[in-house]
Amino acid sequence: MSSSVIDIPWIWRHVTQTVLVKRGQGALHTITLNYIGQGSVITLYDGVNAGGAVIGIIATDLSQPVTLVYDLKYRTGIYIAIAGEGEVDLTVNWI
Repeated sequence: MSSSVIDIPWIWRHVTQTVLVKRGQGALHTITLNYIGQGSVITLYDGVNAGGAVIGIIATDLSQPVTLVYDLKYRTGIYIAIAGEGEVDLTVNWI
C-alpha cells in the first residue's frame, strides 16, 4: 500500500489540443490548468472520443496555474476536447 500520493506511479501528459489521452480504464487524478486563453472551453470525457460520458466542462480565462483534483475512475478512456479560439495548456495525471 502506498504511503503518500508521491508513491503512486502517476502518468502525465502535456495537452494543448483535442486528444485521446488514454485508452482503457484507470483513475484520473488531476488536471493542472497551466493556461486557458479567453473563450476556450475544455470538455473531459470518459471515452475515446466526444461520444463518451462527460466528466466535466471547464470554461474560464486563466493566466496562473490551478490544479483540479478529480480522483475518479474512468471506464473507457480519457478524451479531452478543446473548443474556442484561445490557447490552452494542461497537464493531465492518471493511472
